[in-house]
Amino acid sequence: MMPDIRYAIMDSSDRHIVLFIPSLTYGGAEQVAVILANAFSRSGIKTSLITATSGDDISDQLDDSVKHASLDQSRVLTSIPYFSQYLRKTQPDAVLSFMTHTNVAAILANEMAYQPAKIVVSEHTTISNRECGRKDQLILSAAARLYPRANRVVAVSNGIASELQDDLGLKEELIQTIHNPVRRPDESDLQSPPNPWFEDSGPVLLAVGRHEPQKDFSTLLHAVAKFKSDRVNTKLVLLSEGSETPNLKKLAANLGIEQSVSFEGYVSDPYPYFSAADLFVLSSRWEGFGNVIVEAMMVGTPVVATDCPVGPAEVLSDGEFGKLAPVGDPDGLAHAIRNELRNPTDTTKLRERSKEFDPDRIAAIYKRVMF
Repeated sequence: MMPDIRYAIMDSSDRHIVLFIPSLTYGGAEQVAVILANAFSRSGIKTSLITATSGDDISDQLDDSVKHASLDQSRVLTSIPYFSQYLRKTQPDAVLSFMTHTNVAAILANEMAYQPAKIVVSEHTTISNRECGRKDQLILSAAARLYPRANRVVAVSNGIASELQDDLGLKEELIQTIHNPVRRPDESDLQSPPNPWFEDSGPVLLAVGRHEPQKDFSTLLHAVAKFKSDRVNTKLVLLSEGSETPNLKKLAANLGIEQSVSFEGYVSDPYPYFSAADLFVLSSRWEGFGNVIVEAMMVGTPVVATDCPVGPAEVLSDGEFGKLAPVGDPDGLAHAIRNELRNPTDTTKLRERSKEFDPDRIAAIYKRVMF
């Protein structure tokens, strides 16, 4: 049975953009989709956001003017005929899709529509660093064959753009780098966080991200343990959660720093934490971009990040806007943290850099690509 998506079908207008993404569960690409949808709508373009599956943790962040519907499928690939039918009924001017398997599905669905729209697909994570099983290899193979049939392939960093050429064999002229937009906080975002540590003496570090192997929070915990041996009262606040959360809590206890690490879980608005922290730390093994780095810069909080492929060094301009540390090296990470705490990057400089990722500015670049 065709899912009921009638309420997402819009009246005719000069321009209509459809964004297509697997779901609106918590994640970096999902946040970008919501931010772009809101920015397109603010600019006067009729905007629809369609999800292949039913997860909608952040759908409440969409502006009322953005039409949202789910195809309610269990997998992205089974949504292809339903998304194609939606495109035939609505005949949008442009489709913007997110993440490799959804990009593949969007290209096929668009070609099945009677009057295909202009289609732009976007890559948000690295290709060479993926832990690929057979399914992922098949999707990447499909992407290599289908991406040349898109009007443009957007890479969210220059590193991903290079990988699209080197690993998928795409032509340089098909690819355009467009950095991610990051929502700018307002006054209501900057209230004091509930953790009393931010009122105590001693530096408080902040880390934000899914507790998965990619984020390598174990290296960060080992780095924090170095400060205990130095008799420095350094504390760490970890936001979000994931499959690694139980192991990370055990590791903190084994390192003797369980009283210095607070596992806060997922918070809907991390900006109060970013604003109150002395330093934000990203310890990832790889990142396509690093939205959280920009969130820290927007409130003027200094940043230390691993020099991982491919996004963080690009966002920090190779160390101009924050310290870079070796990947998977607790000593190197602790050293970078010490240096940034002693000589923090100028707050005004960080805020100015963050303006380059303003949602309306980034949305305008996307519109030039799509229209």
